[in-house]
Amino acid sequence: MPFGRVYLLAAFLAMPGGCAAAGFSFDTARHGKAIDIVASAEIRADPAHAWTVLTAYERYAQFIPDVTESRVVARDGSALVLELSGAMRVLWWREPLAVRLAVDETAPWRVRSRLISGTLQALEGQYELAATPGGVRLTYTGHIVPDGSQRGLLDRIVVHLNVSRQFRALVAEIERATPARAPGAPGS
Repeated sequence: MPFGRVYLLAAFLAMPGGCAAAGFSFDTARHGKAIDIVASAEIRADPAHAWTVLTAYERYAQFIPDVTESRVVARDGSALVLELSGAMRVLWWREPLAVRLAVDETAPWRVRSRLISGTLQALEGQYELAATPGGVRLTYTGHIVPDGSQRGLLDRIVVHLNVSRQFRALVAEIERATPARAPGAPGS
């Protein structure tokens, strides 16, 4: 397959789909070597439940695509060190990914992370939860500088596809694992 067609196919695969959450948006923008991410989803879930799923770091490998291991290696109150390993992938292309993150929680609304070490040059991210009349809004903002390989446009496509797929999986897990609500309860 000619390389130009790979870009076209990858761009097509990056289009939205597969998430039941209302008000879903996901966008990436390239700024020099960095790729900035802004994502948001309205979820019919109790904010406390969304927080529980968001901070279930040890379970990420069970529901986040391409994460093979996720473990908290140190914790001091609301600060922790999280190790994640897995891969970034598009079609048949696969590149190993391993990061160690410093994570700061501001319960029950915000999780911030930054790269300590790993296969990326830089990574900073923030999840925020906000109560809404129908449940909760989950927002993610991130800043990624890939490993330094010269892939040009492909870096943005790879980041867009992988982070979008992972954000959708997090939203789906919050929705899937939402405890049943009593009829007439707020948000039902």
